[in-house]
Amino acid sequence: MMSDRQPPQDTPIDPGLAHDIRSPMNAVLGLCDLLAKSEPLTDRQREFIKALQTSTGTLMHQINRLLESKGYAPLNDLHEPELPHSPPPDDAKPKVLLVDDYAPNALVVATYLEKFGYDYDVADNGVEAVTLARRNRYIACLMDVQMHDMDGIEATMAIRDFERQERRPHLPIIGVTAHALSGDRERCLDAGMDEYVAKPFNPIELETRLAAFNH
Repeated sequence: MMSDRQPPQDTPIDPGLAHDIRSPMNAVLGLCDLLAKSEPLTDRQREFIKALQTSTGTLMHQINRLLESKGYAPLNDLHEPELPHSPPPDDAKPKVLLVDDYAPNALVVATYLEKFGYDYDVADNGVEAVTLARRNRYIACLMDVQMHDMDGIEATMAIRDFERQERRPHLPIIGVTAHALSGDRERCLDAGMDEYVAKPFNPIELETRLAAFNH
């Protein structure tokens, strides 16, 4: 007699959960990059940072393999970026709008922005990002795609609507995500974003993209 029971189906991983899993890993890797470039460091400190990078990178690789098996696109390979020289101080620094709902990640990106010579405002959700974009002028916006409440897609669409209604200049928006789903890039561009990068990002590449908008 044939059974009516169906084989178990793979349960998809919610994008919000994938974001919450990857965000702490990205923050640790970013902080390790920053610590590795700090001076002075003892040999023991360097060994500790290297061990933390290796163990976190291994765990991140395992997480990525699990997420990719559920349909998520692979992220960029882990790297040890070389930081550019800090530019001379400038009282009139160009300002970037940094949007990220995970404070450690925002801290890492903000540190790089300072090294690149940019001032910045931080928004920890999409609603606050829209408010700041309406109130202030920025050379670019780094927009976390997956956020709770209003996500980066919705925030970008709201900003574009405001620009059209008020005839405001176009704000370049770079989508940043810790979970790369197939079709994500197209979804971000369709919403009005100008660029799209996956975390962990290459600081040199990020600096180059920001510089292209800083006319």
